[in-house]
Amino acid sequence: MFVTDTSIAGCHGEFPSTAPRVEGSSAPDSRVAPNTIELTAGSPARFLSSGDPRFHRFDGTARALPYGETLSIPGSGSSNGVMCRVEEKTGVSCSDQVGHGFTVSDSAFELK
Repeated sequence: MFVTDTSIAGCHGEFPSTAPRVEGSSAPDSRVAPNTIELTAGSPARFLSSGDPRFHRFDGTARALPYGETLSIPGSGSSNGVMCRVEEKTGVSCSDQVGHGFTVSDSAFELK
């Protein structure tokens, strides 16, 4: 998660083969498999192709979010708070204060 004026949450990795192809990060005229899922608070979640890692700590080791624990970043407005949770059966879920979000695992996804 990134906390800015508008909070952002997301994941990198391999996604289900049914995930929609997206515009390539360095080739905007091509459609590629996504490598990132992203939720910007206040907007619908989306798949995208990121040329560089966006959700990676380069200044140290990130703490893994244990199954069943929720990480919540409250917002100062009506749409910029974000919460994420990891469940063993369903995968990673993130949502904002107005109902946008995603759930993704290695076999399924849902975008809101």
